[in-house]
Amino acid sequence: MLKNTHPVCNWTVGDTCFYHEHWSDSIHKAIIVNIAGDTAYLNDITVKGNITQYLDCLFRTQSEANRALEAENNKQIEQYCARIHTVEDLVRFAFDETVSTAEEYTDMNARMAFAIKAKELLGIVLE
Repeated sequence: MLKNTHPVCNWTVGDTCFYHEHWSDSIHKAIIVNIAGDTAYLNDITVKGNITQYLDCLFRTQSEANRALEAENNKQIEQYCARIHTVEDLVRFAFDETVSTAEEYTDMNARMAFAIKAKELLGIVLE
């Protein structure tokens, strides 16, 4: 769950917000229709539906959400790369993570780390 490291404390009903939708790995635009405690009830404009999100997962602008997502992805890629030091590590990594093209099940950060390390360790360029 992508959290806003600088959460907005003054959300109100009717505000437009942006959040990261995990399954599609995309940023969605929504309108807040209700707030209860730390939860916002949203009318998702991107896919036309209703959803709930924690308030600390909402962003004021799409660019702010995109920057947070990129930072989170880069952090995850660095963590994955830190696990791969040898060709054996690279092969084992492919067995532990979903680096193949498996639609919504593909871990794109793992796939990117695999490509980085394949180039570094073997000189193989994967795209």
